[in-house]
Amino acid sequence: MEQLRGYAFPLEVVSAPQAGRVAWVSEQHGLRNIWVAEAPAYAPRKLTGYAEDDGQTLTGLALSTDGRRLIYVRGGEHGSNWDRSAPINPASMPGGEKVGIWSIGFAGGTPRLLGEGDLAALSPDGARVAFVRDGQPWLVPADGSSEPRRLVDTRGKVGSLAWSPDGRALAFVADRGSHALLGIYRAADTPITWIAPSAGRDGEPRWSPD
Repeated sequence: MEQLRGYAFPLEVVSAPQAGRVAWVSEQHGLRNIWVAEAPAYAPRKLTGYAEDDGQTLTGLALSTDGRRLIYVRGGEHGSNWDRSAPINPASMPGGEKVGIWSIGFAGGTPRLLGEGDLAALSPDGARVAFVRDGQPWLVPADGSSEPRRLVDTRGKVGSLAWSPDGRALAFVADRGSHALLGIYRAADTPITWIAPSAGRDGEPRWSPD
C-alpha cells in the first residue's frame, strides 16, 4: 500500500506551447501539489508547497498563454457524485474548509487567494479569471489586484464558462431545472445574448477560432 501511495499520479496537465512551458497537478502520499517544467530541459519543479494530506483537491488548473501565471481551484469534490461545489472537510477542522480560486506565478512565490468560488476560467490574455460563486458568474483580476465582482444576476445556476478567443465575451450555461440556456455576456451595459432559447437543455459552449 505504501508503494502505491508513493507513486506520483500526474493530473490536470496544461501547457503554453508558445512559451515552452507545462504544468500539472501531482498527487503523492496523499499530498497534492502543482509542478511545472519549461523548455529546453523540461526539468520538473514543484511550484506549490502543500504539506498536509487534508483531502483538498487541486482542479481547474490553467496556464496563461505567455506561461507566466497559473490559476487553480483548491477544495471541493470534483471526482464523484458529491456536490462538486460543496467544501469537503475530512480533517474535521472546526472552521471547515472553503472552495477557492488561487493564483501563482510560474516563477514561484506564495499562492494568492482570489476569492471563494469554483469552475474558474482564465481569460485568453491571462489577466482575468471568471468563476462561479453561489450559482452566478464572477470576475476577478488574475493578480488579485482588486476584489471579485459579480458579472450577471440571472435565474438558474450558471456553469460551463467559456471565454471567446479575443477575450471580449464570456459564454455560460444557465441551468433552470427543466431547461438550460446558453448565454453570452459582453459588458455590464450590454444585454445578455441568449442563443436560440428554448425548452431544451443546451450545454458545453465552445467558440470557433475566429
